[in-house]
This record gives sequence, structure tokens and C-alpha cells, in this order.
Amino acid sequence: IGVKAVYIDQVAAAAQALCCDPNHNHLPGGGNWWNRSYQALMRVLNRTKPADRAFTTECNAEPHAGSFDGFLTWQWIEPEQVPAFPLIYAGRVAMLGRNINGYKKKDMPYCRFHIAEQVLFGQQIGWINADVVNDPQKFPFLRKMVQLRWQYRDLFNRGLPQRPPLVASDIPDTPSFAGMGRPPAWQVFAMPPVRAGLWLDSQNGKQVLFVINTADRETGCSVELPRIPANGRWIHRETAGEPVLTETAAGSRLEARLEAEGMIVIEWDA
Repeated sequence: IGVKAVYIDQVAAAAQALCCDPNHNHLPGGGNWWNRSYQALMRVLNRTKPADRAFTTECNAEPHAGSFDGFLTWQWIEPEQVPAFPLIYAGRVAMLGRNINGYKKKDMPYCRFHIAEQVLFGQQIGWINADVVNDPQKFPFLRKMVQLRWQYRDLFNRGLPQRPPLVASDIPDTPSFAGMGRPPAWQVFAMPPVRAGLWLDSQNGKQVLFVINTADRETGCSVELPRIPANGRWIHRETAGEPVLTETAAGSRLEARLEAEGMIVIEWDA
């Protein structure tokens, strides 16, 4: 399938072990030897790596961003996340997948929420068992989001996420928990049915708004946005009736009734 990468497990996931061995040449309790040693290892590997190959590892500890081409972001399922890491590293380090397997595998609202948010955060959608292609509930939405992610692959490779738009919807949030089997993942949190993301193409200044309904029913929503000019282009509009875009004192407001698992995508130039 064209993937030429080596996965080195746990490097960006493992916490530094405290070491107080007096024979070691670092301060008691730690020092920077753990990260420095991994970085030295990866410098050697990267020097001899062919141009069309990649190294990836687990999780996304920042000290290793200069050593790897991709991070397996499977743990990005915690409550109330914001795309702070992609704001810095989008286009520099590939962010790969989320954990939607295990004992959350059959939780459809949870799966749709995190599949959609992977797109909005610029992640590559993944870490899903192959049997998803036989799941009539999960696969149609997954396929739609994969196609959307592919359509905007250049944007996610060279663009940056902007402050997430504020969204209100007319159906309640869904309670859930992260499903990692350990605190703080047991914390119950709310999954809003409608999620939105705004990306800026750093090459040409184009902005792209994504609004995605993760609910399995029609949902009304209101999205507060920066000013959208008159030349905005409606790329996808899966709505019941015509959406309404109005100017406000702070920018623009989009009001729409999204179809079940529907989406809106608008582009505009700088």
C-alpha cells in the first residue's frame, strides 16, 4: 500500500525512569540522559535512512519531535482536548490515529466523535481493526471521513489549525469516558454532537471550515466564526434546508440543520 516506515515502540510514550546509581555520570534521580540517548540513537538511524522511508513511534512526547517522522497519537482520547500540539507540529510530524478499539469498539457515538475529531485535528485516521469494513454502523461514516481527509491532505500537510469555532447544537451532549482503562481516563466527559475545525493553508492563505455532525440523527447547530467573505465557496453541504450565514459584531455566524452524520465544508481566500 505504499507505506515504507519502521515503528519503534514506546520511545515517546515511556516516562523517564529515576536513576540514583552513583556510578552513572548524571545527577541523582534523572538528568537528561534518557532523552539524549534516544536522540543520539535516532540521529544515527536518520543519517542512513533512505529519503522515501520514515520512522514512527508511540505517543507524542515533544523532546522526540525532531527525531521521528510520525507519532502514534492513540492516546488522544482524553476529555476536552484542543489542537495545541498540531498548532505547532502539523506538517512537521505526522499524527497517526486514536484508540477506538478495545472495550469502546462497539460504542458508536464514541467512535464517530473520535473519527471526526481526527480530521479536525489534522491527524491521519487510524488505529482501527481491519474488521471495521464489515461494520454497517461504523464503516460508512469512517469512509466519508477518510475521503474528506484525503481531499484535504495538502492542507493538513502544510497548514495550521486555528482556534476551534464555538458550536451550539439542539440535541444534548453524549456522556462518555476515554476508555484507556486507567485514571484519569475513567473521568466522565461530554461529547458534543457537532464538532467544528478551522484550518489555514500557510502556503496560499486559504482558510477551510469543517463542521461535522457525529450524531446519527439530524441536528441543528450554530457556529461562531471569524468573518467569512462573500467569496466563500461551499464545498460540502449536507443539510436539511438552506444554511444561513450572517455577519455578527465578532465575525460571522453559521446556522444549519445538518443531516445525520452530515458535514459542511466552506473555503475562502485571504
